[in-house]
Amino acid sequence: MAERISCAQAGRYGYSWLSVTELADFNYEQTFTNQRREPPEDVTYREFLGDRYFVHLAVLNALSADNDVRVLFCFQG
Repeated sequence: MAERISCAQAGRYGYSWLSVTELADFNYEQTFTNQRREPPEDVTYREFLGDRYFVHLAVLNALSADNDVRVLFCFQG
């Protein structure tokens, strides 16, 4: 993680990660209000993320026999 942060470009911040187990254990049937729609509408995380997300999650889960796969992310301002 420290190596990734040291290579960071200007404007990137808030580096963190989630394990594949954390991603797999999330309740994707929860709803939230999608403010990007006009009018805003309630959707599940599963609907919002779409099928491709879950295909990729299954691949990551197959790689994570010892829960040692993590997804690194950051925000850009």
